[in-house]
Amino acid sequence: MEAGTALGITVGSRVAVHASNLLETPGRPNPRLGYLTVTSVGPFASVLKIPSNIRFPKLFYYCLIECSQKIALYCEDSRWLGTVFPPEEHNQSAIIVDDVQSCDLQLTIIGGKVYFDRHNALVTPHIGARIFQTIDVDNAPEIRKVVESSLRFYHHLTRTGNDDFPNVWMELRELREEPSDDFDQLFTPMGNNLIADEPATIVVDAFASFGMTIFNQTELPLYPYLFYFDPTDLTIGMFTSHQLNPLTNSLQMNGTHHSPELGQAT
Repeated sequence: MEAGTALGITVGSRVAVHASNLLETPGRPNPRLGYLTVTSVGPFASVLKIPSNIRFPKLFYYCLIECSQKIALYCEDSRWLGTVFPPEEHNQSAIIVDDVQSCDLQLTIIGGKVYFDRHNALVTPHIGARIFQTIDVDNAPEIRKVVESSLRFYHHLTRTGNDDFPNVWMELRELREEPSDDFDQLFTPMGNNLIADEPATIVVDAFASFGMTIFNQTELPLYPYLFYFDPTDLTIGMFTSHQLNPLTNSLQMNGTHHSPELGQAT
């Protein structure tokens, strides 16, 4: 399967197999042919276990129906929440808990609108709990999208890479800006590596400049990209360019970051 950890697939996830990728309608059925379970996962591909008693066509389509990683939801109106996330249809992403202390995401209904409050130690101490967008209480598809986006966001925020590259490492330092003889801008790293500890919480000056350097002490070429996780709208975006320094075999990555004063680096 050409989907892996980069798309939120985990070991134990289950997919339903279909003969086509067309949405099922009363006049055009698309029944499930069976189920497959993910046995191992890479960044961009997964291995599925095929039961010996089931034969599938050479070309088939799959739909994720259950993920081993779930997000815990709580709402005072538990009956309403159960209608939005019935277990038989939406158990791939969410479970419903009975108390707010056990949830990852709290849903609150006020004046016909649904408000979302995060309960995650990586985010709430820095920017607060409440997501500023609201959704109409009757708009179940959009409510599910927020929940699924939250699960995907925290999956990527908390997962760590392997240690197969001990000779490749990153450093983040504040930059000192100086004019060159040609009146160009020169940035010189100064101070200590701000991400020596993981995770690293960094208090930054909104007008300061920072530079990320990736050191490559191997013979393998690297093509890195730096992604920013924005918990205000649950987006993950790429916002850097990179240049190879042939003298040090390191990559200088510069990006602008205009988010809250407190940032979480992982």
